[in-house]
Amino acid sequence: MRNNQDGNALIGALLSVGVISIVYVATSQYFGDKARVVAATAYASERALIRDMLQSAADCPASLAAAACPSASFPALSRKVLGGPDTTLLAGGVGAPTRIGRWAVRAECAPGRPGFVVRAARLAPAGTLVSTASADFPPEPRLGTTVTWASPESIVFGADAPLCAPHTEAPAAPEAATTCAGTNTGGWCTGGYYQMVKFATPYERAPRVMVSMATPLVQANGCTAQNGGAISVDRSRAYADSVTKDGFRLWCTSSPRDATCPGIIGYARLWLQSRCNWVAFDR
Repeated sequence: MRNNQDGNALIGALLSVGVISIVYVATSQYFGDKARVVAATAYASERALIRDMLQSAADCPASLAAAACPSASFPALSRKVLGGPDTTLLAGGVGAPTRIGRWAVRAECAPGRPGFVVRAARLAPAGTLVSTASADFPPEPRLGTTVTWASPESIVFGADAPLCAPHTEAPAAPEAATTCAGTNTGGWCTGGYYQMVKFATPYERAPRVMVSMATPLVQANGCTAQNGGAISVDRSRAYADSVTKDGFRLWCTSSPRDATCPGIIGYARLWLQSRCNWVAFDR
């Protein structure tokens, strides 16, 4: 009987050791994963902060002109930090690196095209501003890849990583189209209404413009409601054409249904003024 009890105790002890080992491995893996997540978040946050600092210091688009390369006269970007003196974020001259905390930042001429790219790489404790060896750059925590000056991940401006905030414009209130494309008879237009819109600030190239209908119909010959109800619309136009870097033509017009305004002959084939929302943004 004693042998059985000893055997059971031994089995219980072994099972306990096994459970403790499993718990230890799982706990170690959990805290290891958590540490990697924390490190990856800190890495991404530092990189995003550098980009935001460069963006706030840049005079967009003047200080980021494509003509900055291939000449080496890239303008320095600096800003005040905590109310102190100006701190250089990006040194003047292509290839001249600047240290920002654990990171180094430098501008390079873009290969094979006008303009430049700005790169940021985090340095190892022994790394210097002129470091090029992979050992001088610690692995990126999330994937474990080494990000050096030659890595696509080091680009914070250029290629498909714009530094300047996107240029976006929109009206403060829905905009009315008041120009009749055709014959205007008491507000009824044969070809619909449009409005020429000029951007407050010209774009570098023709932007993309999105348009949506806000108020379908504006009064013409008293036809805005019938028996206290709203006008029924069976056709509307809300779109942009002739878009350039300076402005575009806004088409914003609607046509009522046949039974909306009795006594007005042929109005269902005509158009009334409308109001539209629009937004223009960089392509």
